[in-house]
Amino acid sequence: MAYNFDWENNENLKTDLDKYVRENLKKGEILDFVKHDYPDYPWSMATLSRRLGHFGIKYINYETPLQDVTEAVLKELEGPGRCSRILSLKSKAENSAQHQSSTAFSV
Repeated sequence: MAYNFDWENNENLKTDLDKYVRENLKKGEILDFVKHDYPDYPWSMATLSRRLGHFGIKYINYETPLQDVTEAVLKELEGPGRCSRILSLKSKAENSAQHQSSTAFSV
């Protein structure tokens, strides 16, 4: 199998990679799909990462407006099981506060 750079212009590959990341698949899972669907290209975790980078595909969008994040968190908190999530968040906040106060006085 000769290495080529055809993948750089392969819109189907770009679309599939973007779809897999949006579905929040792990890189190992994506690797299984692309090895099957694009056998003409060599694949490894490193090449997958480079190709995701080439296409500008990222798992986390740091440019998401704060308002969108706030709305998503509030929507999640209002869903089924909200009481357990609220207690979990409260517990995490209390533990964080206790840790900060205990380390503030340790000299």
